[in-house]
Amino acid sequence: LNTFAPGARGSLLPGRRCRRSPATHPLPTPATPAMPSPEPMDPALERSFRGHKDGVSSVSFSPTMKQLVSGGLDGTVMVWNFKMQMRAFRFVGHKAAVTSVDFAPSGSLIASGSRDQTIRLWAANVKGESVSIRAHTAPVNSVAFSGDGQQLVTTSDDKSVKAWSIPTQRFKHSFSGHTNWVRDAAFSPDGRMLLSSADDKTVRLWDARSRACSHTFFDHSDNVGCCAFSPEGNCVASGSADRSIKLWDLRTLQLLQHYDAHGDEVHRIAFHPSGSFLLSASADCTLKLWDLCEGRLFYTIHGHEASANGCAFSPAGDFFATAASDRHVMVWRTNFDRLLPAEHKGLALDADPPAVAALPPQLPPQPPQLPPPREPPASSLASSSLAASSLAASFPPAEPRREPSQPPTPPMPSQPSQPPQHAPPPHTAPSPSRAASSSCQRSSSCQPASSSCQPRAPSTEFVATVERMAGQLDGLARAVSSLEQRLTVSEDKALSMERILSRALDNQRLLIEKLAAS
Repeated sequence: LNTFAPGARGSLLPGRRCRRSPATHPLPTPATPAMPSPEPMDPALERSFRGHKDGVSSVSFSPTMKQLVSGGLDGTVMVWNFKMQMRAFRFVGHKAAVTSVDFAPSGSLIASGSRDQTIRLWAANVKGESVSIRAHTAPVNSVAFSGDGQQLVTTSDDKSVKAWSIPTQRFKHSFSGHTNWVRDAAFSPDGRMLLSSADDKTVRLWDARSRACSHTFFDHSDNVGCCAFSPEGNCVASGSADRSIKLWDLRTLQLLQHYDAHGDEVHRIAFHPSGSFLLSASADCTLKLWDLCEGRLFYTIHGHEASANGCAFSPAGDFFATAASDRHVMVWRTNFDRLLPAEHKGLALDADPPAVAALPPQLPPQPPQLPPPREPPASSLASSSLAASSLAASFPPAEPRREPSQPPTPPMPSQPSQPPQHAPPPHTAPSPSRAASSSCQRSSSCQPASSSCQPRAPSTEFVATVERMAGQLDGLARAVSSLEQRLTVSEDKALSMERILSRALDNQRLLIEKLAAS
């Protein structure tokens, strides 16, 4: 169920091709030497998951980057764990194909919609308890949480858009106005607006409180299958069966950009958290990345062997996932977002601490700089270090990273008037070890320039014991993976035998009916 497929730097696995648009990166002129840039810059395949017995329709990242959820046409919901030692969870409950899945912002809840006219709310754990809600009178096409996780919006072939309260798990109200099947809907980042797209060739903008239609966009010439808000909420995009992608400015309600995107229907679109890029998945089996600032095609990714049905960016934008009818779920490392300057990455990236997995692993560690005269609060440093370590543990980077060692603090210059020893000098830089950790205490005889507070190196026996334990855990992980593969093969054989027996029983029944008739 969980197959690791590491991609080499600067290249992809055999059969997984990524083509950059030739007009995207012009060569430097001879007068301007090319500056070295972090490599690799191209998207690279990190992992490939296979466990669905039919095509995969939708995919979504957990906010904590510990899990990935996918919905399949086989009626199951799969939760993939990024840790190699943990197996995937298969949630069974729907009686028909699962058309859409979404992780709640809290990370503890998963919503799924199905053609059996129901939505289910799943607990994102090994037990997988769920609550089923009879949502519509026709197949459910999409589910999406609001930014605060308190509401859920669903769309259906019954031409309706419905909002649900998550705390009470009850219906709130519906948005009526579409004249054909509604394919997709999404809340704005602030939750005040709602966007929907339908087979009536329109994209509608709604007021979430008054339930009134604020504006209708009529620019598409065929069914509109997907729509999305930009991370800032001032722009919306949609993909259609007319093979195009369109973007509108919500301040002027005018068409902003138009792309003749694919050679077939556009199934799904997703904004990069910076708002500078857009990812699209199409029935032509390709995925395309669009540079919205330059208004051009950035990359074309040939990774799937069948129709690409779903795509999604990770919360930090350093990874994106794709789902297709070839039963594969693929996770790609973005890489190209390293070229964005800090002020160009938008509020979604500036609000969170930098992700360890998004830093260029091939750069050598730089010696630490002395901190400024003012000592930063230890709580902010501890919280940033904790967030970075949790992300690195949930999704390990391509190479191991090591923290640079802390040098001893240089001696302070002598001054004519020296303050008492129990009070710090007025303009003395704090020690790096003191700024990095508040748990390291100095004795009364320890001078500011001494390094007696350094941690002691582990013994050779301790290191050998840890290595033996790591080797045993790796062996167990390989054994579990082998057992899971055998279990999958056994399930496929059992399903094949069930189909053969069913056909034999059908033939026997037809034969008995013919004999009885004669």
